[in-house]
Amino acid sequence: MSQSSTAALLGHLDMFHEAMIQHIEFYTIGQYKDWPEDEATFYSASDCVWQIRKYHRRFGHNVRPGQDAIDMLKTAHYAALCAAKIYGGDLLDLKTPPETGMKFRTWEWCQVYGWLCQAIGNSEVILPIEVISGTKTAHPMVERIGSVLKLIDRTFIGPDIINMLDIVFYAALAWLYLPAEKAASGDPAATLPVHVKALHPEAVLPEFKTTGSVGADLVSVENHEIPAGHVTMIGTGLAVEIPEGWEGQVRARSGISYVKQLVLPHGLGTIDADYRGEILVPLKNLSGRSQSIAAGDRIAQLMIRPAPKCEFRWAKELSDTARGAGGFGSTGVQS
Repeated sequence: MSQSSTAALLGHLDMFHEAMIQHIEFYTIGQYKDWPEDEATFYSASDCVWQIRKYHRRFGHNVRPGQDAIDMLKTAHYAALCAAKIYGGDLLDLKTPPETGMKFRTWEWCQVYGWLCQAIGNSEVILPIEVISGTKTAHPMVERIGSVLKLIDRTFIGPDIINMLDIVFYAALAWLYLPAEKAASGDPAATLPVHVKALHPEAVLPEFKTTGSVGADLVSVENHEIPAGHVTMIGTGLAVEIPEGWEGQVRARSGISYVKQLVLPHGLGTIDADYRGEILVPLKNLSGRSQSIAAGDRIAQLMIRPAPKCEFRWAKELSDTARGAGGFGSTGVQS
């Protein structure tokens, strides 16, 4: 590849790099702790490959929305852990530079990602023809992960660093291609991945509580006391990247509206596709007494809906309809 196309590819991968840091900081470390308390400290390189096989086998068979994208993050992270272990005991010989302020696993990923960028520049990582030709879909990338795993089996000497960098690369491309692939499918049942960034350590990923839920719960990260008749902005600690052609709708939850009479004063909030700030939920207290919100309370629902672009044009006349100019109350109140 040319220098310009290589630079473009690296810029493309930087989105995955940022997502991986969020994944490690708020998912992996949040659930399994950081080195040396996390269980991966005691994994061998073979253990890491076993984990990669697990996520590779279940790709495309996940029931939970967005799980394929999460599994690609996990696959790449285990490949990075394996590369670090092959290099030398989880990079422990280098230690974490204290001045970086990073947690160890985050810093370790950054070192391996640096190796990947260098390997791409030196043409050491196998660049798939799909990248060069412009055919960008996730499944061929996942198949290439399988090819690397088969290659490891055939060598009988175990994985090497370039094997693992190849897997990181393919998993990153699969993750990047998944949103476009799903959105372009035209299938209303297809999952649309929405990238979410945690801005607060207590932030909670929006979650659908039941299989039939159309709104994902938004959770407060703060304690609030809302006086009667007042409006208070409640922070969720989340920022979202909504795909172009879609919008986010913030709606009141029936439970909190009925029990505490806390409602959205404007009825419905809109999050535009280009907004990257924190999702803030205004709640108005319609009850006659002060109402409290605790950190962890579900305060609203987030819905992602299609928002096709339109072009407004002046017209001298509009088409006729049976209703015509009939407005408020023109259709009556009874069926």
